[in-house]
Formats: sequence, C-alpha cells, structure tokens
Amino acid sequence: MMPGTGIKDLRRPKKCRSPVGMYEIETKPRTKLDDPERAQKLRKTAAEHPNLAPALLELADRLGSKSIRRRQTLASRQYMRKHRIRIGGELWRLYDLFKQTPRTFTLMPAGLTFAPYQLAGVDPRRLNNQVRADLNRAGAGSADGWMLLCLDGEHDLRSGLFHIHFHGLAQGGMLEVLDRLRKQRRYKPQPVSLGATGKTTPVYICRKPLTDLPKPLTYIVKSYWPSRARGLGDSGTRVKPRPQRIPEPAHSQWLLWIDQWRLKDIILLVKLRVVNGRLVPR
Repeated sequence: MMPGTGIKDLRRPKKCRSPVGMYEIETKPRTKLDDPERAQKLRKTAAEHPNLAPALLELADRLGSKSIRRRQTLASRQYMRKHRIRIGGELWRLYDLFKQTPRTFTLMPAGLTFAPYQLAGVDPRRLNNQVRADLNRAGAGSADGWMLLCLDGEHDLRSGLFHIHFHGLAQGGMLEVLDRLRKQRRYKPQPVSLGATGKTTPVYICRKPLTDLPKPLTYIVKSYWPSRARGLGDSGTRVKPRPQRIPEPAHSQWLLWIDQWRLKDIILLVKLRVVNGRLVPR
C-alpha cells in the first residue's frame, strides 16, 4: 500500500480486463514475463556501464525476485498493473456518476524535456506542485468539479530526450480552467522540434463523450513509457510512429528514476480525496 494514498483499497471492476497494450490493462501472464525481462536488461546495462552497476543490479534483483514485497516499485509492471486496474475502476465509477460528463485531457507544459542522465535530478512532486500552481492561477480554487492528473513521459528516439507531460480526467468547471491555461506562458503552442512543421498543442481536451471504456481511463496511469521516432515522414508530413521499447541505456535510466518514487508522487488530485479506498469529490 502506498503510504498516505489509500489507493490499495480501490475496487477492481470485473470488466476492466483487456489484452496488453498502452491503452489496455496488461494480462497477469504478460507482466510476469515483463519484470524478469526488465531485470535481465538491467543486468546487461550494468555490465556495459560500471558507473551505474550497483543501482542497476539492486533494482534487477528486486524485479526478478519472487517476493511480492520486494517488487513493490513503480518500475514493476506487475505492481503498476494492480494500481492501473483500481484507479481506472474508480475513474470509470466517477465517469458514470456525474451528469456533467468528465472528459480526458493532456497537458504538455513547456520546459519538461530531459536527457536520460538528467532524470536523476527531476522531482515529480515539484512538477506536480508547479501544475497545481498553474491551475490555481487559472481559477481552479473557485471552480466547481474535480480533476485527476498523472505524470507520464515519452522518449524521442531521434533526439534521445524524454518528454514529460500529464494525462488526466476533469469534470465540471475544471474544463474551463484547462481552457484558461492556454493564456499562460508555459501552455502556449510551441514550434515542433526536429524539423517537423506546425506547433505543439500543450492543452488538449477530448470534447466528445468517451467510448470504448475503460481504455481512455486506464491510459491515464501507465506501466511504462514508450519511445517514438517523431518528426517528418517520407511525404514531408508529421508522423507519430507506433510506440516501441526505449533503447538502452535510456530505458534502464528511466527505471532507476521511477523506482525512487511512490504512486502519490506522480498523481495529482484536484478537489478529490481518497476515502476508504474511494475517490471522492471534495
């Protein structure tokens, strides 16, 4: 159980069982294979990078352990699968509960791009506090409704950089708060890097009712970060290739970083609280 969150007690919806995929819940057999595979790659990276070896080998031993207690880390897909199911189930319950239907969104604040070696100095709690302050400046304190955000990241295969951003679910007046974020400097559209044309969309809100549940809800909290080769395709237009595994040693550096933190460090609740394992609007 993550201290101070109560998230361990979130109920598991019976229908929230899907094949493996970034939008879906991993199967138990798949995660039982993934953690040992991560451990194997950590050991291989340790042999090639002696300066990181002690930390890499220690994490590899935990991910490869049969002890559930030792595998209680955000670096474990088995551990994160459990929390994705429970948090996704609670978001699904809230989605069905409110007449003013919640909507999913993505925030991509400027300045959250890091080289793999820089991750060690990134504190997700500080990033969450920055976003909370931005939301308060946009009127979140006086708005009705609620919001849940989770920190996420993606590795750019061409630049080798990590791009940290946030996915979430918002309801009521919080949608207007998200719209007002666009007036702030960190959320204004920026030119796309790597030679692609156009600009980024730092605040994206899905305005239509959600379909194919629970996929849009389980996507908010993920068990891994992908790698993509963004930029221009053969036709000269922007492309978003299918995600793939982050190459080494960047993937091992990400695992070392995420292993430091707890679930409550990467999740931000706005006018929501956990009561007896349930997400309850304030």
